[in-house]
Amino acid sequence: MLLYERGPWPLTNGWFAVASGLAACPLTAWLSRRLLGVPLSGRIRFAAAFIIWVAGQLARRIGG
Repeated sequence: MLLYERGPWPLTNGWFAVASGLAACPLTAWLSRRLLGVPLSGRIRFAAAFIIWVAGQLARRIGG
């Protein structure tokens, strides 16, 4: 029933947790440097993960 009411990708805190983990992952920095030529420092990755986490917390509180 949830799939019918909210669609295949319901906005949950879990999706924000996954995105936050991907942003902080060292593999993300390696792929960015290797494929795009853009080095990502640990601080940038941590800041991106934190911003995604905050967005998840806001979505959880607003969405109820």
